[in-house]
Amino acid sequence: RRSGCGLACTDVTPEGFLYDMGGHVIFSHYQYFDELIDAAIGVGDAYWNTMQRVSYVWIKDRWVAYPFQNNISALPKEDQITCLE
Repeated sequence: RRSGCGLACTDVTPEGFLYDMGGHVIFSHYQYFDELIDAAIGVGDAYWNTMQRVSYVWIKDRWVAYPFQNNISALPKEDQITCLE
């Protein structure tokens, strides 16, 4: 086990800088922003660490896919209505 702080997917450089390899996400639907990020970081798998998120919320004796608000259809009708009120 390593000493120091960080999450399970943390990498430490020789200089001691911590890189967290999870939980940091960039969502964009703006071409200009996407182009800026690509110019700054690079394009393709050699420059980006991408992972498929598989997350669920346990509620009402069932798993509901994350993000919860997009998947309330998995709930009983009464609870769907309550969420929308």
